[in-house]
Amino acid sequence: MTVMPRILLVEDDLITQVAIQHLLKNSGCAVVVAGTGQEAFAALQTAFDLILLDFGLPDIRGFEVAQRIRAVEGPNQHIPIIGLTALNDESYLQRAADAGMNAVKIKPLTQAVWYELMTRHLSR
Repeated sequence: MTVMPRILLVEDDLITQVAIQHLLKNSGCAVVVAGTGQEAFAALQTAFDLILLDFGLPDIRGFEVAQRIRAVEGPNQHIPIIGLTALNDESYLQRAADAGMNAVKIKPLTQAVWYELMTRHLSR
């Protein structure tokens, strides 16, 4: 039996949520959606295999969410965090790396990009 990867999608835009959820579910993933940083922290009471994290949340910037997650991870924990942004801003790459994100992708998230992320960050 194959275990479905559990993905936490942290995204405040409803249209983007629906589009990414559809993509993830069609690739065999279980998806939990959080619309704010606070909802993301609450959702993290359960385990996830990967986090897709929007930079521009209404309550807490995605960079800070990633930093907080990294600050509480145990020595044998490291959830891949993929930053999502609509802006193609080079300065975001360094800020994302400094916050502990594993990668940054420009929205919209395409099927090809998602499969590359799955291969790189979900292979066990």
